[in-house]
Amino acid sequence: MNFLPVVIRVIDSHTAGATTRLVASGGPPLAGATMESRLADFQANHAPWRGALTGAPRCAPGTVGAILTEPEHPGSLAGVLLFDAEGPLAPQRRFGATVGVIASLAHLGKLRPGPLRLDTPTGSIGAAFALDGSVSLDGEPETARAHVLLDGTMVVEADDPYGWGMPPA
Repeated sequence: MNFLPVVIRVIDSHTAGATTRLVASGGPPLAGATMESRLADFQANHAPWRGALTGAPRCAPGTVGAILTEPEHPGSLAGVLLFDAEGPLAPQRRFGATVGVIASLAHLGKLRPGPLRLDTPTGSIGAAFALDGSVSLDGEPETARAHVLLDGTMVVEADDPYGWGMPPA
């Protein structure tokens, strides 16, 4: 059993009433070459991480979590898994969370204005990031901005991400 703490860097953003918590580093290693297989690994083996990142008391109800992975397809900026305290979420139904991920990537210096693609378990999402910080997603009529609220760290025990001896969610 590993009792050493794990330090996780998180970026919290806010988009039109929606909070997104992006794991920038220190998240669980995810097995698989495809986004679907990485999601399956996350669901099967890392439920405590989901609860630790998006459950009470560490964040507000409705917070969406996001974990970055290597991209699945050439030309994509990154892979991303979205989830909340209950389970995985489809990015196509989470406009604010996807905008928050893109704003957080800009905050981290990982993208420049222009078009980009993110790989998800349900396919790639095309988007455009503008100099003014606005984001538009392919096929969506609206444009939005996300504001970074927090760039910080969380410290959790590797075998007990809750830190309180609680069972996995």
